Amino acid sequence: MLRRLPDLLKSDTKVLVLQPGGNDARRGESAATADNIAAIGQAAEARGVKVVMLVHLGRLAPSHERLADGQHFSAGGHAAFASQLAPMVSSACGR
Repeated sequence: MLRRLPDLLKSDTKVLVLQPGGNDARRGESAATADNIAAIGQAAEARGVKVVMLVHLGRLAPSHERLADGQHFSAGGHAAFASQLAPMVSSACGR
């Protein structure tokens, strides 16, 4: 994420929703995760972008609102996720 960030943060970006760590952990690269998250936050702040951090994403929707793989959300899981994410984004936007 850190390497791609400069190309992704456009001049009109106001909020960055960040859910870090999952890919690092799966790839065995979690030693650098904290430093990368800090660098992402600093890069966003430098551009005036508010960061909404999603930690423990799996807790946002009950297990019965997941697909059979146990990781991905079903339609109900996405609705539960959106209902929790929307107020965080609105708050970051100053609404």
